Amino acid sequence: MNPILQTDPSFAFVVLRLGLAITFFAHGSQQIFGWFGGRGFKAMLTNWKEKYGIPRPISVVGMFTEFFGSFALLVGFLTRPFALGLAIFMAVAIQKAHWEYGFFLARRQADPDADRKLPI
Repeated sequence: MNPILQTDPSFAFVVLRLGLAITFFAHGSQQIFGWFGGRGFKAMLTNWKEKYGIPRPISVVGMFTEFFGSFALLVGFLTRPFALGLAIFMAVAIQKAHWEYGFFLARRQADPDADRKLPI
């Protein structure tokens, strides 16, 4: 249990956690609250169900993992378990929404924000 909860003190981890926390907070708040031009909770649930076939309970778990995981990363509390949840969330997003276009974003001509998605 100790390797899950203990980390080495390093300023680099703080900077990395802060950057990821800001990114996941912004994206999670788009999905849940509709902030930053997002669709909001009900619209996202409907979109994921209709477009990707993801059941609503799993969608809710994914949204809340992303939103509350950002706070866990920010304060460094249970960072590894939430990081695992966020990694699973992102793996599903890649497989469901982005896999068909491959690694090179030039294949997705209809997406004007494609260049911003590459770092994620």
